[in-house]
Amino acid sequence: MTETSCFRREYIARFNRVLDHIDRHLADELRLEALAGVALFSPFHFHRLFLAWQGETLADYIRRRRLEVAGMRLVMQPDKPVLTIALDCGFGSGESFARAFRQQFGCSPTAWRSKGYAAQRKSRHGNSKFGQVDGKIGQAGATGAGDDDGMTAATGLQRFQENIMSFDPRAITIETLAPVCIAYLRRTGPYGGPGIWEHWQRFNQWCGAHGMHGGRPMYGISLDDPTITAPEQCRYDAAVAVDADFSASGEAAIRELPGGRYALYEFFGLPEECGDMWMTLFREWLPDSGFQLDDRPCFEIYLPRHGFEPETKRFGCQIAIPVRAL
Repeated sequence: MTETSCFRREYIARFNRVLDHIDRHLADELRLEALAGVALFSPFHFHRLFLAWQGETLADYIRRRRLEVAGMRLVMQPDKPVLTIALDCGFGSGESFARAFRQQFGCSPTAWRSKGYAAQRKSRHGNSKFGQVDGKIGQAGATGAGDDDGMTAATGLQRFQENIMSFDPRAITIETLAPVCIAYLRRTGPYGGPGIWEHWQRFNQWCGAHGMHGGRPMYGISLDDPTITAPEQCRYDAAVAVDADFSASGEAAIRELPGGRYALYEFFGLPEECGDMWMTLFREWLPDSGFQLDDRPCFEIYLPRHGFEPETKRFGCQIAIPVRAL
């Protein structure tokens, strides 16, 4: 490892802390000086550093994240007034939110909630009923559905329909999970495909170097919805449970995976089948469940009992969907 690569990893870790801080405080005033303090950079240089690293100004990034989170909440929390969502995401008024939302998504928040989100999903991902947006492919060794050789919309739809027929909603449990301290490496880019596999290989090497194997729970965490966030800007964390006093090094960072109520489903199968199962849970189970999604991230849990078959690429995980009562 060269000295330069060490510095680069330190930069990545600092900026990831800033992005996590922004997501946790979207409703607050996010001042440049305070964010520079989170990154431990000089406020004088922070804006230029952020632009060079992120590819957009700090103000543009904050605005985009506020609108993306608002877009998700409009769909996931249909009972919550538009104005409440606007204020919760850091907009000072309904009017300013409506203007910014229309500029970003091409329709009003109300139209987005009723049909705009579904139209954008269809526009980006076609009629195949599966794809990157639905393939919460977070596991080691996963290959996104969109990367399957010879996959067509017709075969994808057939496979999705077969998943629905084999799905047993009685297998879902609603449990309260405790918060857990995690160490993670973040990847930015499209979900699914060989990039995720390579990211998990790198993370597994990091775990081995830091003694993090040996029965610890691991997590694949998708932080964005590619219907709303451009695929190249989607964030994904490969993570492992660590002790509260664990100190991360280099690019790795520490944060808390929030606890609360989750719908849990045990899965074992191929990577593309896991993507289909996420979609089945959202489309077939959730609307009749009496629950709705809340603001915590969805993730996959990999426990010691979950196996992986290298020859078939079949694997096990626990799908965790954050829920609250309707």
